[in-house]
Amino acid sequence: MSTPLNIDNVSNWTSNDFEELKKIIHDLIPHIRWFQIPSKTFWRNVDPYESIFPRNLYKDIIGYHFDPDTPPDTLVLPQRNDLSFNSVLINKNHFLILASLIDKKDKFFYGSRNIPYSFKLLFRASRDGFEVKTFHELCGNKGPTIMISKLQENGKLIGGYNPLSWKPFESEGHWGSTSDSFLFSFAKMDDLDSIYISRVKDQRYAVYYPSASNIGPAFGGGCDLFIQGNNINRNNFIANTYPEANKILDLSVKSIVDYEIFQVIQK
Repeated sequence: MSTPLNIDNVSNWTSNDFEELKKIIHDLIPHIRWFQIPSKTFWRNVDPYESIFPRNLYKDIIGYHFDPDTPPDTLVLPQRNDLSFNSVLINKNHFLILASLIDKKDKFFYGSRNIPYSFKLLFRASRDGFEVKTFHELCGNKGPTIMISKLQENGKLIGGYNPLSWKPFESEGHWGSTSDSFLFSFAKMDDLDSIYISRVKDQRYAVYYPSASNIGPAFGGGCDLFIQGNNINRNNFIANTYPEANKILDLSVKSIVDYEIFQVIQK
């Protein structure tokens, strides 16, 4: 832009003016919470700049204001809010995303006003120790839980949702059946878009209750993901429980700096 533009008189802008603005803010557009701008404000102050938006995004924004119950195709960022959660690994926005995934909302995430769950910290390894016995004492028979761990080598966050209850180890290992469990990862803690999800495919082997007394939270046949001491691991004895588990953790033992278990409580 060769000269400053009068934003109070957008009707006088040329197509070149809009193109210049589009180039300047192109990388910022995906990071703005367009869906949380009130309808009147959007219509009065943002609509004049329609031409700078990607077509699909603008269509989703307008559609959302007309029909907020239909999820848009565009990823909707969680609302900024004052919710606080007792975690040293993730922040409130991660919890909003995880709450949405529990209800199978993979794109249209809950905000602070409509999140239907609270999360109660049951266990933190850096506080309570990595002993499996302690995990079972603090987390057994508590209903649905979220497990989150942090890799030592690169800070990647890896976890899983168990909609059942964790149970003490028994002489013979067995599985809990559910169609609602999933594994997830965030490649970078501060990048919400780096999330990867693997939902259970073979529900017969969704959650593993091991016979070994040295295995903590475990998911899938084989298992697809399990914690053993201060390590997280995956093997492949029974394939296809979580088909994309290999994209969350490869077939090698990884050291973790910490892991947490949160009880998921319906409000």
